[in-house]
Amino acid sequence: MRLAYRLVGILGMAALLALRGTALSSPGEVSSLDPGISAATEVNFAYFYAFDKIFLFGYHDGTDFTIYDAGGTIVENGSLDDGDHAAFSVASGLYRVEASDFVGALVGAADNDIVGYYALNDLSLGAGTKFYSFQFRGGPFDNLDRQIVFAYHDATTVEIYDMDTEVLLGSGALDAGDHYELPPSTGANKFLKTVADKDVSVLNFSDIGYAVPSATGLFAGTLFHGYMGDRSGDGDLVVTSYTDGNTVTVKNSETDVVLWAGTLNEGEFWNQVYQELYFTVTSTADVSVTVGPYSGTVPDYHYMDVAVDRSGTRLGTDFYFLSVNGTLDIISYADDNDVTVTDTQATTDTGDDVVEWTGTLDQGGHQQVSANPTQWHVASTKPVSVMHSYGDIAGAEFVTFFGAVSSCDNDEDGVDGPQCAGDDCDDFDGDSYPGASEIECDDIDQDCDGEDDCPCHTNGDCADGLFCNGAETCNTGTGLCETGTPPCPDDGQYCNGVESCDETGDQCVATAVPCQDDGLYCNGAESCNEANDICVHAGNPCDDGAFCNGQETCEESGDQCWAGTAPCAQDEVCDETGDQCLSSTTTTITTTTTTSTTVTAPSTTTTTTVPPTDDDTGDDDSVSDDDTVGGEDDDSAGLDDDSAGDAADDDDSLGADDDGPGGGGGGEGSSDTCACGG
Repeated sequence: MRLAYRLVGILGMAALLALRGTALSSPGEVSSLDPGISAATEVNFAYFYAFDKIFLFGYHDGTDFTIYDAGGTIVENGSLDDGDHAAFSVASGLYRVEASDFVGALVGAADNDIVGYYALNDLSLGAGTKFYSFQFRGGPFDNLDRQIVFAYHDATTVEIYDMDTEVLLGSGALDAGDHYELPPSTGANKFLKTVADKDVSVLNFSDIGYAVPSATGLFAGTLFHGYMGDRSGDGDLVVTSYTDGNTVTVKNSETDVVLWAGTLNEGEFWNQVYQELYFTVTSTADVSVTVGPYSGTVPDYHYMDVAVDRSGTRLGTDFYFLSVNGTLDIISYADDNDVTVTDTQATTDTGDDVVEWTGTLDQGGHQQVSANPTQWHVASTKPVSVMHSYGDIAGAEFVTFFGAVSSCDNDEDGVDGPQCAGDDCDDFDGDSYPGASEIECDDIDQDCDGEDDCPCHTNGDCADGLFCNGAETCNTGTGLCETGTPPCPDDGQYCNGVESCDETGDQCVATAVPCQDDGLYCNGAESCNEANDICVHAGNPCDDGAFCNGQETCEESGDQCWAGTAPCAQDEVCDETGDQCLSSTTTTITTTTTTSTTVTAPSTTTTTTVPPTDDDTGDDDSVSDDDTVGGEDDDSAGLDDDSAGDAADDDDSLGADDDGPGGGGGGEGSSDTCACGG
């Protein structure tokens, strides 16, 4: 029976049937629920958070289904044949769907213009040959609404039908990496059936908020084709690695231009905002690729998405994903399930990631965590699903059914897959498992050794087309390609900028030198100090270093210098050597009847005697004088020829006067510096 091997898996058939009656619950609680299906019927089921509507698509005739709410009440039940679809309006909350065979379940506001999702087939895979989905068209941006089909193999034939009328709406032939757009008006507001003769993926786009499936159909892998268009300018393309040392390349799939190439470690992600882009992502180990409003400029973006786990089933034990504001809804698929929710972008005082919630959930147990714009890591000991959303008015997603992905050996090749900690590198390909015969150069790793065996013969066989990782060479002795040496190493110099590699231009480039002219005049010329790896400024260009002419000022607006104001007052002397102002010599004038002047300097007193003028008729002085006292004179020339006939030399500058009779001012030897009354 086709369900048996898929239901036996992580819990086993007996455990699944025993747990069928366990309810989807509010946080931390478990209640009873009537499964609504006979215990003899093998059950395919899914837990999820939903609002607005639940759409179901039948893939097999006679498929019975039942929808339960969180309290165990039957919301809807019925039967679907292949190609049937049904829609049910629901309130916001937690639900469980059970079905007797595989169905597709699209939950949320799928008939809203803010919605985007990849369709899942009956095995809950995003790549396959038959898909049922719904394409909305409406609102102010209806030119963006479209269904897009991506091919993973050459010569792939695609046909798209209206599910209700069975009218062919579009068809085409695609090679690997090609895409086909159904014209917006053609598929508007229709339930669509897409069939292909080789694996394809199907995107129903009206807005961002979805994970991209890989070529295997799982949401973790090494090859992805996708599209993003964004009406608000806040759409991020995000690549998250689940392995250390993972080499990732992102290309524009229409131009083949490399947008980014680099290495990611486990839990690390790369993201970039794009307005509209068809892209291809390749990696050397598993990554997940998502498109969403994660840049943070619109943290309250209405959307819904299902987180991707390490296995790529979206129902697992190890999830890394980004969110904006809203809620995380974590639902357990097993009893005694230890769960930890961590914000990887926030750290404690000890440098650890911040744990937002940790606890134990039983089968159907649910925990809701408030979300903010960050990256989350959800780890559990047994499988859980994680949905994140905001607003309960927009966004929709197909959900994964446990029976479709729960088997340890989905492809029945005798080797368990990674969902059960097995070594099967592709548990959906019976020809791929450790020890399988490798088919050379077919881009498939059949023997699970991490690479497709493809012996090289020349260096050209090894070239990966990338410049920045160096030229690959072929070791003809082993038939293996050897990695090249990156052509743009750091030269260790600070002042010539940082060396980097330009993949687009196939050249080595350096950033601008770090000490560019900052455009300011008054801080002086910029220069680079290689010894200390710093930029320095020459300083104020206007300071001439002199003290006594004042402090010069710099005018930035005119790029010019202005002279300073002398720092010393008029009665001070400026000492340039000591950069200081000193008191000047103090002069005191004392006038008496003898016109005596005393000049005082620091620590020195000088007395100068000035001779009075006279008007003696008998005086033949060379210096005219007009003495008010007839007999007194104080010749500055020091020689007196009085009318009284005094022929003696008189050296008045020494203070001795030899006046004759009638001199009237003192006898021989008297001093001219007498106090003369007045």
